Amino acid sequence: MLWVFHRGHVWLASRFAFLGFSNTFGIGIGAAALHAVSAGAMGTLILEMMPRVALGYYGGPIDASRITVVMFWCVVVGALLRTLGAAGAVEDYLLSLLLGGLICTAAWFLVTLSYWRVLVPRNNLAG
Repeated sequence: MLWVFHRGHVWLASRFAFLGFSNTFGIGIGAAALHAVSAGAMGTLILEMMPRVALGYYGGPIDASRITVVMFWCVVVGALLRTLGAAGAVEDYLLSLLLGGLICTAAWFLVTLSYWRVLVPRNNLAG
């Protein structure tokens, strides 16, 4: 699970790289920096911490299941599509935003399904 944490910090570095290229060479990829920090860094780091904290609180082993690995890759690929679309590397910007957003949403849906029993204990639902 630790590799995703490092991947989130790579997104922060890519944000500064996009901003540097945008300001130095006058190319319009400033929006890519915004997507790199919002969908990339924040999305990856928040999504990485949720299973780690939930499993640690629950008392289970902090190991990534297969569904957790799929969830991590979904958020990385979704953020990459959004960032590349904003940088102009993809022909259809709106399609890349839509696909990236859908893939990121799938990751958040998977975290809700996977960790529902940990996040919402049964004895609190009964009253």
